[in-house]
Amino acid sequence: MQQSLRIKILAAVLIITASWAAWILIDVQTSDTTSYDRIALDTSGVVSITIQSDSMLTELNLSNPWMVNQRYLVRKELVQLLLLASTRLEIKRPVAAENKARVMSLLTTKGYQLRFNKTLQGTFAANENDANSSYFLKAGDQQPYVVHVPGFTGSITELLKQKEEIWRNRDLFRCSPMSLVKIALRFKAFPASSFEIKNVRPQEFELSGVPVPDSSKFVLYLEQFQEVLIDQYITEGKELLRKQLQQQEPVCVLEVQDLNPASSQTLLIYGPTPKRDAVYCLLKERDELVTLSTKTLERIVVRKEFFLPKK
Repeated sequence: MQQSLRIKILAAVLIITASWAAWILIDVQTSDTTSYDRIALDTSGVVSITIQSDSMLTELNLSNPWMVNQRYLVRKELVQLLLLASTRLEIKRPVAAENKARVMSLLTTKGYQLRFNKTLQGTFAANENDANSSYFLKAGDQQPYVVHVPGFTGSITELLKQKEEIWRNRDLFRCSPMSLVKIALRFKAFPASSFEIKNVRPQEFELSGVPVPDSSKFVLYLEQFQEVLIDQYITEGKELLRKQLQQQEPVCVLEVQDLNPASSQTLLIYGPTPKRDAVYCLLKERDELVTLSTKTLERIVVRKEFFLPKK
């Protein structure tokens, strides 16, 4: 969870800096990259990124569509964050002579090699003394440095060490009123609260059992499906957890049909995770086990009574 928090902080910084990212790239390309404190990497023309350690290999393909390990769509905001951090990389100080052997060993045994377009850029390793900086050995160099990204909370190593599931695109639903066909929500314990919303004419919908729903609530609910994100993909202990969940009845089943097949999903929603900040869900079509945050769930799982007009 700590790594996840750092990534979320970094992503927030990316949003803040997006408006002036272009200026940064221009500044990097025109400044003197041979100066002492500047060791920025050239990201122009990058179409593939490879991150490799002794125990992990992650390949990010930036051709259309952007993919991770040639298996899944990638989270573009994380890739953009990595590229932005690479262009803003600066040296804090060279590694002291008395620490050089230890740091070089750390880079060799626990480092993450970063390649752009198959060309090695350098090797990064976590700095145990400072969570906001990394050790870095540039390709072809013999002098390791302590490097950081000014204005960023966390280190570039935190990005490089993430597993495949963190790099994966987390879109669950991206439905517009033009593309949405149907939403059906069925409750096992409260069948009378189940409902179905159908598109009957372009951008016109009907709600089963409620001839005249509260229009503001109805529109608000439909808007929630414009962006629904998966909180986490479950990989470790996946099969055991799947068997345990399949022995239970789901609390509810959410079926969404959209003109875009990627947004057409049947979601089997089960109980909360141990920390109770998310719930387990099974994506029927993808046959994947994921979690959704409780905040996300509150937006898309409501009872039919929610739509009744006020008396």
